[in-house]
Amino acid sequence: MVGRVLSGLSGDYNLVLTGCFAYVADVSDQSRRTFRVAVLEACLGLAGMVASVLGGQWRRAQGYMAPFWLVFAASLRLLYSLAFFVVVTVHFGAREILVLYELGPPLCWGSELIGYGSAALYLTYLSSLVGLRLLQRCLPDAWVAELGLLSNALGLGTMALAGTTALMFTGYGLLFLSMMVTPVIRSKLSRLVGETEQGALFAAVACVEGLCSLVATGAFSSLFPACLSFMRGFPFLFGALLLVVPAAIIGGKNPSLPTSPEAPSPPLSLFASSKHLRAPPLPGFFSQEPPECHLGRPLPIFFLLPQRGSTAQAVLNL
Repeated sequence: MVGRVLSGLSGDYNLVLTGCFAYVADVSDQSRRTFRVAVLEACLGLAGMVASVLGGQWRRAQGYMAPFWLVFAASLRLLYSLAFFVVVTVHFGAREILVLYELGPPLCWGSELIGYGSAALYLTYLSSLVGLRLLQRCLPDAWVAELGLLSNALGLGTMALAGTTALMFTGYGLLFLSMMVTPVIRSKLSRLVGETEQGALFAAVACVEGLCSLVATGAFSSLFPACLSFMRGFPFLFGALLLVVPAAIIGGKNPSLPTSPEAPSPPLSLFASSKHLRAPPLPGFFSQEPPECHLGRPLPIFFLLPQRGSTAQAVLNL
């Protein structure tokens, strides 16, 4: 029942079909659109036929769990979307229970300290902006996001173990780069679509953020009272552990630091690229100094003929 509810809230099979048909409509003109849509419909039938034949054999050999795991793995093809979903869910979830955590023991904060804590949390937006700008000078976006995830994990882990006001504010301080992650993921998502699809992309991202808020509220608000008996800060620790998923996704798709770029060597061509370019001298091959090669004009072929009496001419005579 829970699986069906979550599947329905996330769009299920109908959302996938809607996206596929919308993409076909975007990339086809009106004269061919009907046929393209028909091809997509035929693909649905072909996929259903193959799945029916192979699925029965697979279920009989390995049971019902293996096909479901395959479907689940195939659903994770949009890995950056999954990374964005996890990061935003952790952000929303931590904020959802933060005030309740600060009100209870051992912190027992009043309204003044809670206000300072909230201000420190929102200060991370500005500190992350400055950190993003500085780190982009020496690191690629993927490593900037990794540092942001590390800042998130350290801050949440410190808050989970905080027993004093000083340690709690230390956790806020460690979050100073935590908001660098979502701009990087949004940017990477925007590079995956064309210029005419940017609005639809960010509209979809906004819908995902709404879903994240719904999931985070239900998950973290239920987890917090269940952990009061053994560890009040366990939801923060749980959120820090969840950040391993986006860290693995971003790190897996961008595994290494960039090397210093080297100037590419110009390609060889029979045509000169500049009017000041001169053909390289080859001893014994030119009967005279080759003239200047103007842009777009080929080298005269007689300049490549070997000179009489040269070594190349002797080789040709053999």
